[in-house]
Amino acid sequence: LVWPWVGMSLIFTTMTQVSHVQQSCQPTQAQSGCWTARQIHASLDYSLGAATPMPEQQLVTALAAGLNAQSLHHAMPTLSCAHFPRVYAEYRQICERHGVTIRHSENVGTAVREMLEYVFENNRPVGGA
Repeated sequence: LVWPWVGMSLIFTTMTQVSHVQQSCQPTQAQSGCWTARQIHASLDYSLGAATPMPEQQLVTALAAGLNAQSLHHAMPTLSCAHFPRVYAEYRQICERHGVTIRHSENVGTAVREMLEYVFENNRPVGGA
C-alpha cells in the first residue's frame, strides 16, 4: 500500500525540483540585483530552444505542465504554459539583450541526471568515501 505513495512522491519531486536543485542554479555573490534576473538564474529549463524540435517542446511542456520552462514561468508567472513553446525564442532573445543567462539542460533526462549528481554530491559524507 505504501508503494503508490513512494512512486507519486518520486514523480512529484522530480517534476517540481529538477528545475531548481542544480549546481548551476545556486545563488552566488555576483548575481544581479534585479529580482527577475535572480529568478531566471535560480531556474533550469530543459527540452526547449532551437536544438529541440517544436513537437518535442510541445509534448514535454504539456507533460511537465510548463515546468520545463521554469525560468520563463518565474519571469512571467501570469503567462499560461500553453504559450511557452511559442514565446520561448523571443524570451531568450530578451534575456540575451539584457545580459541574463538562462540555465539550460538538453532534455528531461539530462536535467534529472544533473539534479541527482548534485544531490548525491551534497550528501556525500564529509572527509570520506
